[in-house]
Amino acid sequence: MSGKYVLSITYRVFAFASIVFTITSCGNIESLNEPLPAGIVHTLHNADSGQTVSVSLKDTIIIRLQTIGPGEFGTQEISSSSIQFVKMLPTSKSEINPGGPVQYYQFVAYLQGRAEISIPHTYNSHVFTVTINVE
Repeated sequence: MSGKYVLSITYRVFAFASIVFTITSCGNIESLNEPLPAGIVHTLHNADSGQTVSVSLKDTIIIRLQTIGPGEFGTQEISSSSIQFVKMLPTSKSEINPGGPVQYYQFVAYLQGRAEISIPHTYNSHVFTVTINVE
């Protein structure tokens, strides 16, 4: 086997590995576009409804809501652009409960100011509300 032939095979293996790596990593491109938590993560629960919470810019706010019985919490409403909705987070298998769903809403503190987040329930008149001061 000549040195030229070995070099050619090595080059081809390297090129093939590079192509495979590029193709497999492209499946994660969507996650690169999602805002990553840059500050502190604040977790709020059902019992925090009606409260006022102060956060810093780029902090993440996770609202964990548990429903007992029929219905679930619906689409969030935000009173100003100080807070941006990021996404609904998946419920872990350990939290799946036949009594009612557990839902996670993720927000990010985007601009200084004050915003009220309201999340109505789909079955009863309960509305989860929290005021966020972004400092």
